[in-house]
Amino acid sequence: MLRRPAVQPAFSLPLLRCLVAQGNDAQNPLDSLQEVLYSSFATALIQGIVESVSGLGFEDYLRRNVWDPAGMKFTQFDLPGRVVVGRADGYERENGGSTEFRRVLQEDVSYKYASGGMISTVDDLCRFGEALLTGRLLSEATRTAMWTTAFTPSTPAMPQYNARDKEHPYTEPETDGIFGQALIWRIATDKQGRTFIYHPGEVKGTLTQLIIYPKEGLVIALQYNTETLGPKRFPRFDALAFADLFLE
Repeated sequence: MLRRPAVQPAFSLPLLRCLVAQGNDAQNPLDSLQEVLYSSFATALIQGIVESVSGLGFEDYLRRNVWDPAGMKFTQFDLPGRVVVGRADGYERENGGSTEFRRVLQEDVSYKYASGGMISTVDDLCRFGEALLTGRLLSEATRTAMWTTAFTPSTPAMPQYNARDKEHPYTEPETDGIFGQALIWRIATDKQGRTFIYHPGEVKGTLTQLIIYPKEGLVIALQYNTETLGPKRFPRFDALAFADLFLE
């Protein structure tokens, strides 16, 4: 039987206080923000808060309070020394755009477990979404607060994708790349006017997309073992296309 290596808390309380103090010095109130960029630092800070308040390592906390209640049996931290049976390798295209692929070099993600250091399956991700929708993880009030837009940036989050995105049938040019930023989650509307909650992931030659339609009770999870799908291929668009199969 394989032993599960222990995961030590990522932050000490003095370091956490230092990080919070640094964050308080920033002069960027929400009402002045023009664009949003994903921050691994900010998500790691949340991990530190959870560990300091609960007294548990973040993986133990998630297993007790999220993964086990949601029935997520295969989700875990990506520890460098941990053997994961059936794990897929990540790949990238040679020279960026060729049809030849190569394995991505392994990366130690122990510095960012909360923001890019977990591994899972599409089944587990769907169970996670379902558990959120059915109230097994959060109260309705807490879930609503988590999925409430804090601000909507006036600048697309990834402007370098715009030229390609606008040619895709699941993209509206006038709102290309614009979404409402909630707590970690992003809020958007599809071409049929339906609201969906989503979050993407990209690390170590893999892509993940989780989309939740709260009103319709639909969860779509996609995983790819490459970061480069090719021209006009983006996980969010694939997920929206799958959603149409169930909602139209």
